[in-house]
Amino acid sequence: MYLDSYPRVLCVENVDEDVTHLFFLCPFSSVCRTYLDINWDTTLDFQTIMLRARESFGSDIFREVIIMSTCALWTHRNSILWHLFVFCRLATKFL
Repeated sequence: MYLDSYPRVLCVENVDEDVTHLFFLCPFSSVCRTYLDINWDTTLDFQTIMLRARESFGSDIFREVIIMSTCALWTHRNSILWHLFVFCRLATKFL
């Protein structure tokens, strides 16, 4: 799907929000990854990024941590986006 704009709701950087930016490059997700002790080498291709991160993570629950953290980031992003949308709709209704 093509949109004129891809809103950045978690990031203040002036770049389009795509999957790579949201999950790997955004400062917000970087802080989350640091907290979870997940290290991405974003200079590599996706498969190698995941393999190296799994090796350095050092636990059998790497897949589960990635799934849960990705879900949490996506849910948080969408909640901000949709709450903002509802707020804007309500605000314009009373103008």
